[in-house]
Amino acid sequence: MKNNNLSVILIGVLTLVIVVLGSLVYVFQKDSVMLTSNIYNEVDSQLNWVNDSAIVIEKRLESVNDNKKYKIKIKLPTINIYKWIEVSWVEYKIISEEDKIKVHYIYDNNGIEYFQLIRDDIGKLIFDDTRPIIVLDAGHGGMDRGGGSNNLWDEKDMVLKITLKQRDLLKDSDIRVILTRDEDEYITLFDRCAIINYIEPEILISNHINRFNGTAKGIEVIYNRTANVEFAWDLANALSTHGIDVFRVWNRKDDSFTSMDYYALHKYTYTNSYILEYGFADNERDAKIITDKWEDMAKTVVKMIENYFE
Repeated sequence: MKNNNLSVILIGVLTLVIVVLGSLVYVFQKDSVMLTSNIYNEVDSQLNWVNDSAIVIEKRLESVNDNKKYKIKIKLPTINIYKWIEVSWVEYKIISEEDKIKVHYIYDNNGIEYFQLIRDDIGKLIFDDTRPIIVLDAGHGGMDRGGGSNNLWDEKDMVLKITLKQRDLLKDSDIRVILTRDEDEYITLFDRCAIINYIEPEILISNHINRFNGTAKGIEVIYNRTANVEFAWDLANALSTHGIDVFRVWNRKDDSFTSMDYYALHKYTYTNSYILEYGFADNERDAKIITDKWEDMAKTVVKMIENYFE
């Protein structure tokens, strides 16, 4: 009986100790939270946190001992301060002057104390731009002349002219245009895919010129598995009004895995993509029309792009 009474007393004492300790922990935590909150509030009241849309003013490539740094100069409009920042190669390729990029910074009377580019959950820059996006890809470049070359042009040069013309025509439209290249440089297919997948455009158009056996001729449009087939035909039919007939409009499947696309730009990008072959470089009639009417053909593609987004 005495043992039972002793057990009851011990349980009561332990319960009381637990309650007292719990109360002390609660009070300590409450005071700690209040103290921490007061400290943060005091610090925060001394700082200016700003979410801003930085305007890209200039781009610059710095190279020292083969170590390349890709930099952009931005203007922070809220505090009227200019700043050079380093970005990745892909980001450097897709950023254009006058683009607006989301940034976050802290500043006081001594200037900017902390600066950061705002990125999404997978690390991509966030642009302050709601326009639909298209990527224009000028095939080949640099050491790669392109198979659609002849004694009148190198394919890499002709498709670059077409691409730059399309960009200029779309400059004042409600469509944001990204180029994989804007000069005579060699960019691997996988680097092109990296640019395209970073920006996630609504559509990709890759400009090319065909070559085969001297007798083949015509416009060819190759689209990927997710593309709008009607739009592919619209492109081909519109281009054919310049005097080059439609050769074919089709989707080429991988030889081994028929559920996949054949071409790298189709297979390894996540967008609706179209390869445009403006004619055959080794067909005399096609070559003459491309030489004489490449600007008109570029305008026609732009018109189809604008119609696509209407």
